Amino acid sequence: MFRKKKRPYLLIASRAPGIVDAVPEEYPVREAVSTRGAAQALNEVRPILAVVDTNELTETADLPREALERTLAALQEDGLLVVPPADFLTEPERWLGEALLRTGLREGVRLMPPRVVLVTNYVGGVGKTTLSLAMAKRFAEQTRLGAAVVEAGIGGSVLATRLGGERPSLYEIVTGQAKASSWNGADVYPMSGREAQALADDPRLPAVLDAVQRAHPLTVYDAFPSNPLWRIVLGRATDILLVTDPRDEAVAQTESMFRDLQPYIEERGLRLHLAANKVRTWGEKVAVSDAAVRLAYSERLAQEYAASLADPLLNLLYPGWEQMRGKKNGKGRKNR
Repeated sequence: MFRKKKRPYLLIASRAPGIVDAVPEEYPVREAVSTRGAAQALNEVRPILAVVDTNELTETADLPREALERTLAALQEDGLLVVPPADFLTEPERWLGEALLRTGLREGVRLMPPRVVLVTNYVGGVGKTTLSLAMAKRFAEQTRLGAAVVEAGIGGSVLATRLGGERPSLYEIVTGQAKASSWNGADVYPMSGREAQALADDPRLPAVLDAVQRAHPLTVYDAFPSNPLWRIVLGRATDILLVTDPRDEAVAQTESMFRDLQPYIEERGLRLHLAANKVRTWGEKVAVSDAAVRLAYSERLAQEYAASLADPLLNLLYPGWEQMRGKKNGKGRKNR
């Protein structure tokens, strides 16, 4: 007889209304209204997510508020996700999904909102297509959920050339001539610049892109700003991944694009991530020190669309992703 696996606990230490009701019913909740009660819950049920406002809790004589705050800070370093009540109520499933990912539970991705990622820069040769494919491949492999790469570049289709074989283009799919091809568990939608021009005013395009995004929790647009569909894909993004490398030209173009995108990002509340690719030396690390992720150069890893390229980027999109990877590989966090 198999025993059903227990769901991890959530701690609700707040008097704000509606928090418990916002938690999916399959996840057990421990509530606390005092500092001592919150500390006991942290010790007894070891929650993966704590929705806490210490100022709302009754302060007990044996546990000052400051002591509970120090405990929460220490547990955060060990992976506990602590969220203010107002933030949790805005996106409860997103926070629960992130907490599950941090503990290595794949179901966390299912709860998090779909990601539509625009991978871009003004300069070519930085590895946008390689990293787009690496992310889609890794996401599909690890989650068994849908991932898609949609090309919106210039000139001929880099994606079709890179992958080879019969790869129906987005133009053929929109016009009803073909269905998308699959590559390593991800669906790919190559497209030349000329095809993009033909689709720019096609009334069928929005519905097709809507369908792609609905079917794929991770949709990656590998896009160049001069593509005729640039404004369309930019308007669909939840995240922008600005990819650069240590070359002076690439760094300068990245700074320019960052300035150009900033008003749009602020207006729409998008998440912007800067990734530096092809970093070889210490000096090159310094040149791209502002990047959230710095990826070492390796032709072999690039040709393999390796997980080591994808995981740091997916961790930007899905905070806790690398903890999930560690658990799946048997490399969980060490005790401090």
